[in-house]
Amino acid sequence: MRTCSRRALIALSLLVPACAATPPAKEPAAPPPVASVAAEPPPPRVDLSPIDEPKTLLVVARWRSPAKGVDDLLKLLGVPLSVETLLSTKDDEMLQLLDLDATFDVAASLDPTSTEDDPKVLAAVSIPLKSFDLATAAAERDGRVTQIHPGVLRLPGKHGDKEPCDLAMAAGDAPARLVCGASERDLDALRGWLVRGLSRTAPETTDLVATLRVGPLKERYLGRLRTEAAKLGDQVRATLTAQGVLDPELLIAPAVALDEGVKLFEDLDRIDFRTSLSTSPPGLVAGGTLRFGGESSWLTRALTNVNDHPGPPPPMFWHEPKDARAATWGRGSDPHLFDGVRRVLHKALAEVLTRAPLDPADKEAITAFVDAVPKVPASWVSAQGSVARAGKPAASPRGARTGAAVVADARTYVNGLLGWSIQGVEAPAPEYVAWVKHGVALYDRAVAVVRKFAPSGKKADPKVQSVLAYIPRITTVSSPPGWPKGTVAFDALVTYDSDIVSALLPGKASHEDAGKPKKKAPAVKGSLTLRLAIVPDGDHTWIGFSADPEDLRKRMNAVMPGAPQTGTLAARDGLTPLARDGLNWGGFFSAGDLLEDAVAAFEKEKPEHAQDVRAAFEAMPNRGRTPVLLIGSGAPGPMPSSSVEVRIQQGSLADVAALATFLVSSRGRELWKKLGGDGD
Repeated sequence: MRTCSRRALIALSLLVPACAATPPAKEPAAPPPVASVAAEPPPPRVDLSPIDEPKTLLVVARWRSPAKGVDDLLKLLGVPLSVETLLSTKDDEMLQLLDLDATFDVAASLDPTSTEDDPKVLAAVSIPLKSFDLATAAAERDGRVTQIHPGVLRLPGKHGDKEPCDLAMAAGDAPARLVCGASERDLDALRGWLVRGLSRTAPETTDLVATLRVGPLKERYLGRLRTEAAKLGDQVRATLTAQGVLDPELLIAPAVALDEGVKLFEDLDRIDFRTSLSTSPPGLVAGGTLRFGGESSWLTRALTNVNDHPGPPPPMFWHEPKDARAATWGRGSDPHLFDGVRRVLHKALAEVLTRAPLDPADKEAITAFVDAVPKVPASWVSAQGSVARAGKPAASPRGARTGAAVVADARTYVNGLLGWSIQGVEAPAPEYVAWVKHGVALYDRAVAVVRKFAPSGKKADPKVQSVLAYIPRITTVSSPPGWPKGTVAFDALVTYDSDIVSALLPGKASHEDAGKPKKKAPAVKGSLTLRLAIVPDGDHTWIGFSADPEDLRKRMNAVMPGAPQTGTLAARDGLTPLARDGLNWGGFFSAGDLLEDAVAAFEKEKPEHAQDVRAAFEAMPNRGRTPVLLIGSGAPGPMPSSSVEVRIQQGSLADVAALATFLVSSRGRELWKKLGGDGD
């Protein structure tokens, strides 16, 4: 795919025109009057009549009054600059002719002369100008100009660039436009519509909006996709028949899946993207929408089924821990929508198991586990966070880590890596407990099979037996002390030693002293417990997981009804937009904990730069802890849609601005220089 003119893209991003002119010369003195016998003929008529959009149009992007949008963003970031100030420093005629209150447009279309196997795209950028006559004068002073139509001038590429631009009179919100593309074919294909068609309609908002239209792609590829999908489905069916599969539903399942994918493509109408600045609350908003022209595909219905019953987050969401680094919620689809899928998967599993060389009891265990998978709940919530790190283990006198220190480091590392996670579902706990118990039984059978086929007795390999000794053991604990009533916990005891984990830990993991080699000390053994806990909450269920059972116990007690709200998301700032009605899912994430961990790791690995890196982190006023919001919604009906929105709030923007300010300071530049010198 060819891109738009490099100069034009720079013009859009920096609000600088693609065809920059030399500094303006003084206006020449008016020439003396010349006698003539006939009046000068009138200029040829310029055709500005409307032009329909190209039938192969793929992409349209529009931004009205970009200067205002950039100024608002700079203000939000706390940067004391404006577009007008920046442009005033440039001594360029064409730059001064930019109409920053008009609309900047980008368009791309399929090249009708290209083929299915070698598709090509034509693209152009349309930049509004204040005056055609003044722009013409500036262009003529800057170099050779060719008239290709009345009111249309071609400006060749300059300074070795091959990409041309056309200067054209235009209809709409600007009297002239500079249209730039990768080649003259791009300009000839799109210029007319950009200056006489699209420019006639002003965007409804000042948002940066882009649309990908699927119609031209369907026109070119849908028939071929149907043919290829049908052919592949027949081939898979023939293969299954040759393998002795007789069930009609299994035989047609691959063809049905392929056909559903083609129908999803057929249903899709367009994809919209939008970026804007929000004033209440202040922040940067970006998002996209899938828009469908029908519901012929099961996949379309599965994606948009939740649109029929939108609403605010379930109460369980606001009970999740306040210090979560990420939390989400969602509304479940109609569980009956998946009945056919579950039935086919059950048949496929039965077919596979009939051919597998397993004991009947093992096959029954696999079937029981799959059949016990809980159905889609009405709503679900989820949260993840970090476990507070313990202090660093003491080093030996000579600075090397002992075996005990390596074992402790491993436990701290795993706790930090896994953190904690909590899920809540609007469904009873017994079916989840039963499912996990089936999973534990299946795991125990798998371990037994491994041990059964491992050599034993005189043929036993000590290395193999050593590995088998470290296979985790899972136990079930009912009503563990201190946990909410009815809790069922599943604990996986993981054992290890300092020799095993020393090679896995980041950094220098050897626990021997530096210097002359000496006799290796015996490995130190350690263990940790991974706990999965299922906690009933009336008709709802909480499921927690962590490598720190005690930390998890405190958090699971905190999400239960009756616990103080001060420790829940209900007391966290910055989540108000998530509380509105009409949503299908939502949530947030923040990078604060991850940044803190990254800084701590850097301080440990590069102590010589620790102060500067810590200063860069602390330059951010909010330390990256302002939540970035995620919001999902959609429209129901015969032409449904599915939307996602990302909101970057003012606190995050302030962090970005402060960090950028630090990095361009003398201390920041020196830090970059040091890191570059270290080869990092």
